[in-house]
This record gives sequence, C-alpha cells and structure tokens, in this order.
Amino acid sequence: MKAMIRFSKFLAYVLGRHPEEFGLVPDPAGYVKIKELLKALGEEEGFRNVRKSHLDEILISLPEPPIEIEGPLIRAKNREVLPKPVKTTTLPKHLYTCIRKRAHPHILENGITPTGIPYVVMSDSKEMAERMGKRIDPEPVLLTVQSEKSTERNVQFYRMGDNLFLADTIPCGCFIAPPLPKQPTVMKAKETDMEKKRDPQPGSYPIAPKHIESRGKHKGKKKDISWKQELRNLRRQKQRRR
Repeated sequence: MKAMIRFSKFLAYVLGRHPEEFGLVPDPAGYVKIKELLKALGEEEGFRNVRKSHLDEILISLPEPPIEIEGPLIRAKNREVLPKPVKTTTLPKHLYTCIRKRAHPHILENGITPTGIPYVVMSDSKEMAERMGKRIDPEPVLLTVQSEKSTERNVQFYRMGDNLFLADTIPCGCFIAPPLPKQPTVMKAKETDMEKKRDPQPGSYPIAPKHIESRGKHKGKKKDISWKQELRNLRRQKQRRR
C-alpha cells in the first residue's frame, strides 16, 4: 500500500504540477492520453513497468485517488498549479522538435504541422526533443527551429512551463532539417558474354536460323545418299562373284 501511495503522489506531480518536465502537454481540460503518460513513465527509473492496470488499481484501492480517468484520458484532480500555455516573445535562438522519419519529405515541402495535438511541441533542449521524438518513432528526425525567422513570419509562440514551447505551425524556411537520405540505386545485374548483343564485324555473315536448318537438312540428305550408294555397291560386288 505504501508503494501505491508513493506512486499516486508521483502521478499527482506529473499530471498536476509539472507535466512539461516529462514532455507532456495537457489539453485545456488538463487531460493527457494514457498511452502518452505510460510512455513518459517508461523513461523514468523505477516506473518502466507501469501499466494501465496500475492506474486502475489506484482508483480502486485508494479512498481519495489523486487522478481521474475518462476513457483513454487521464488527469490530476488538483490542477491549481498546472502550467498553461502563455504567449511569449522571449525565446531562445533555437528550439528543437522531432518528426517521424517517414514525414521527413512532407515536412521539407510543407513545413512543420501538429500531429496528435493542436500544437507543434518544441523544447529548448535537444535531449528532451529526442526523448519525445522516440515516443513516435524509434529513429526520429531532429529539426532545429529558428525562433527569430519564425517570429518574422508571424509565428506565435506559447511557453509551457520551464522548457516547452508551442506553436500552431512552423513554415518552411524557419527551421533546419537534415538532408533526405539518398535512395539506394538498383544495380543492374551484369550481363554475361552470351547475353550481350554484339554488332556484326565488318565482312562477317550472320547466320540466321533458316540457314542453320537448311544446312542441317542438306547434310542429312547427303548422308542418306552415301549410305544408299554404299549398299548398291555391295550388291553389285555380290552379283559379280556369282
């Protein structure tokens, strides 16, 4: 029971005080997706084996659980000090966010757009950005957002707690992305000497199949005639002996 109480207090801290420390952004009602919470907890030492059943157990076992669950969502009951997005123009020079590898070409052409939540979530720390990125892709692509260029393009930033920043979108030209990986070229199988087409040499005479066939027939006819002639000669010799 003591372990469960400690865990419930930790959840109250994560969901009700500083979700941004764990790369979580609650919706306006304070909810986050349970699956996102479990991914974040799985990155913390001592909480890597937490499952949905452990959350349900808190609701059942504790007389006053500090959390409440609504379908696939969870939030803290006490949200008095929960940080909310606040407009800001005080920005670090660079912010960082990650995208799925398969979205890389699309982002280069269309800019960074939200996925899953209404905002593009960025951090002033590469480590936090990569931590959040690995929740959506084992090998995410790290992007560097240029805050000055973004504000010049009328991008409105919001600060979420101490280390997260939000924006509706980041247009092309306002971020640095690694180049697309080169597509592997399909190597053609080497042709054998028999498969290579060779041009006829000057003065040569290409043999067509019909010539081969006719020559074969001609040879057969000659062979047949010589055999008959030999038989006739033998008969004549016998007749002379008689």
